[in-house]
Formats: sequence, structure tokens, C-alpha cells
Amino acid sequence: MESKRMTLAMVAMTVLTAEAFPRMTATRMCHISQYKTLIPSDLRAVQKLRDKYEETMLPIIQKCSKKLLNLRPTVFHFMVHDRLIIVEKKVTLAIHILRNISNPELSTYASKPLDLLVSIRENLRHCVNSRTHRNHHSQHLDHWLKEFNKDKEMESQQCLEEIVILNLFRLLNEDVKCAAYMEVCNKLVQHLSPLQGITTAN
Repeated sequence: MESKRMTLAMVAMTVLTAEAFPRMTATRMCHISQYKTLIPSDLRAVQKLRDKYEETMLPIIQKCSKKLLNLRPTVFHFMVHDRLIIVEKKVTLAIHILRNISNPELSTYASKPLDLLVSIRENLRHCVNSRTHRNHHSQHLDHWLKEFNKDKEMESQQCLEEIVILNLFRLLNEDVKCAAYMEVCNKLVQHLSPLQGITTAN
């Protein structure tokens, strides 16, 4: 009898606990809006990485294609869900490049920008998987993804490194911020250029 009472008490406690602390949903974990404004120390770290890259690699920098991270149409021309996927793909590429950087001397400078990008990607993935924004890919997105993957495969590792590092500010200031503004970004770009009204913290 005592054992049955204890079992019932444990079941009741489990139910109460579940009600008091509901499971965190993907929607609640979509915090991409925090990147509307970027932390100055993060931006300085990106600048240091770029400066060091140009200092050490400038003599051997190739004339690589610049369109990979700037494919047309840009993120500003897509709806929110498609935009999140596009930015996630770009950020994932940047993470891969910074994790496998060719010059060991640059690895230290890449660590903080890498941490920032990993955090951004985690938030982007939560947002993509949230119930609020889940839907089918548009044909425009499918075409963009095909072009992105094709161009990525055509570039050498050195060119990918150059493209990513020299375009990190653009990725953060334009693509990530537009994703952070969600629907509002659509309204902003009707009247403003990509960097107007979506400014970096001083």
C-alpha cells in the first residue's frame, strides 16, 4: 500500500513539474533579433582578422571571384524563411573556412569571429526550425542554393578563404542584420540602402 502511494506521488510530482517547467520549444529559442546590433569588441576582432590576413597573405592573394557571398538576388529580395536559410548557409561556409584556416598564424585571430559565427548559426537554425517560419522552400531559394553550391565547388580552398575573410563585415552588417530584423527588413530596404538604417554599434 505504501509503495502504491509513493508511486502515485511520484506520478503527480512529474505532472506538476512538467506543467511548471514546460519543454522549451524551437520557437522560444529563436533569438536572432539580438544581432540587430553587433558588439563592438566582436567587430574589432573581425577587423583584426582581416588586417592580419591582408598583412600576411597579401603577396599571394589571388584574384578570386567575389560573387559567392554576394549572389544575386541578395537576401533582401527573399521572404523571411528563405532569408534565414540563405544566411545560415553563408555563415556555415564561413565557420568551415575559419576552422580550417591555412595559415596557423591566423588561427588565433579567427577564434573570436568563429565563436560569434557559431552562435549566430545556432540561432539561425532554431529560427528556421521554428513553427513560426516553417514552410516549403520557394523556387527562388532552390535556384539560389544550386548556384551557391555550384560556385562553392568551383573555388579553390585559398579563394574560399579570401572570399570569406574579406567579406565577413558584409556578411555581418548586411546578411545577418537583415535576418535579425525579420519582416522589418523588407520595409527598411524599400526606402534605404542595405547599410542605411541597419547600422553597426559604435
